Amino acid sequence: MIRQLYNRLHKKFYYSTSFHRFIAPSTGNEKINSPKFSFYGKKLLSTLLKTRDVKILDQKAGKLGLQLGQIKCEITSLEELYILNEIFIDGCYNFSVPSNKIIVVDIGMNVGFASLFFAQFDSVKTIHSFEPFAPTFDQALNNFALNDQHIKAKITPHNFGLAADNKEEEWDYDYLRKGDTGLRNSFDTEASKFNITSKGKVKVVLKDATAVLDDILANRTTETLVIKIDCEGAEYEILEKLAARGWLSRIDVLMIEWHLKGPESISKLLLQYGFGILSQFPHNKVAGMIYAFNKSPR
Repeated sequence: MIRQLYNRLHKKFYYSTSFHRFIAPSTGNEKINSPKFSFYGKKLLSTLLKTRDVKILDQKAGKLGLQLGQIKCEITSLEELYILNEIFIDGCYNFSVPSNKIIVVDIGMNVGFASLFFAQFDSVKTIHSFEPFAPTFDQALNNFALNDQHIKAKITPHNFGLAADNKEEEWDYDYLRKGDTGLRNSFDTEASKFNITSKGKVKVVLKDATAVLDDILANRTTETLVIKIDCEGAEYEILEKLAARGWLSRIDVLMIEWHLKGPESISKLLLQYGFGILSQFPHNKVAGMIYAFNKSPR
């Protein structure tokens, strides 16, 4: 009975898509259209709206337009609201390095929030972003288009994913859970807990990570290279391939979200190649973060 109640509550709080209006008195906005996320969604949205330089741009059916400082975007689900809070409020990718010429590689672009976050910094000159799911990729393009030229011009989006080898596969896809779909096939591992099923299969194209980096970074000289990886399970094979091909020594900073298999193999690999690491949530059974800094790059 307790598990059934938890399942119903989780599904209601996390995956509802209808919109309604509610008053956010702490913001100066009289009424706003909000995803009907019950208490949790309202709390996330209120946190955003109480933050400096955040304002509502527009309210469309099923969408909420926001501006966060220089960055403009649209939210279409609670998951996106959660990711936006992680990136812009919690600062999960808020790195700082002594360089005014930075190249960022965003592996697992999703709807583009992290790429936009990186693009707001003057020191970041170029961002290469990778997203294999076409519907998610298209939504990212829409988010980029909302922004000023000096922001969106930095981002080069690629509609394929990175892996150890070139291949095409079919993966589960759910537009409400764009950030939770990928190689780990999370619907198999978690759907039974939350009574959620795949909305369908989507064909994705994956390319050899080292070959792609060789191509897009062929003209790199002294720029600092920062790689963010959040690709729902492919991080293990990508990092092993980068190590095998001598790429790890050419990377300055890595920000990695690992999934299901734990952080141990990644941490061991990075330490072996001279990185200092910070591992967050190492005992979590589902996911955690590793931040790695190369002590002697290249």
